[in-house]
Amino acid sequence: MNILLLTNNVSGEQAFLQQLNTLGHEVFCSKELLKKLELRKSYREFLPYFSAVIFSESVSNQSVKDVLKNTSLQNHQIFRRTDLVVSGECTEEEVKTRTSKISISVAHISLDPSMEELREQLSGVIATKKNPKSDIVIQEFPYSYFSKKEQQVLKLLSESVGETVDRETIRENVWGNEKGSNSQLIQLSNIIKRIKYKFEEHDLHSWTIQTVWGQGYQLSKTE
Repeated sequence: MNILLLTNNVSGEQAFLQQLNTLGHEVFCSKELLKKLELRKSYREFLPYFSAVIFSESVSNQSVKDVLKNTSLQNHQIFRRTDLVVSGECTEEEVKTRTSKISISVAHISLDPSMEELREQLSGVIATKKNPKSDIVIQEFPYSYFSKKEQQVLKLLSESVGETVDRETIRENVWGNEKGSNSQLIQLSNIIKRIKYKFEEHDLHSWTIQTVWGQGYQLSKTE
């Protein structure tokens, strides 16, 4: 597994890095990247390479929140090294973006974990990556960014990634089985536009929605 370790003290991470390497993980440890992510430099072509992000104990709580707020890490398992929380437990970090407040789960690793403890915690990330494709797709979207109707449309499209979902099917799922109207179809077009805008706004650039003229809409992954 590829791991990004963010720290303010690279030299102080050598023992922990050795543990991770011994367990077979590839680790990129960086102080410079931490600072850039705090300043909203998303590195969206770089971050998808990693399955997990670990914040060192040398990183302040405010820095952690700044990175989580400015960077699209909803597809990653987030870890925090600390002795203030029982190792293995998860807490929810509430972060406020430009448009909403979201909650991100952070798992905790002790400052001096045994090899067995570390292996068991990280193995959970690997197991998550083996989930069926449909489950992974649904988990990848931070649905709190979207309105209720936007969520309904996005979830419906995510169940048929790479396939066209016709407009009438979407209309029936969002507005019920009542007789369709031009007004609802116009609303649907506007919903699709807003979803596309939020993909850009929140750095969800690996996903795109295409309009298939005369048919419907198709959700695709671009990488």
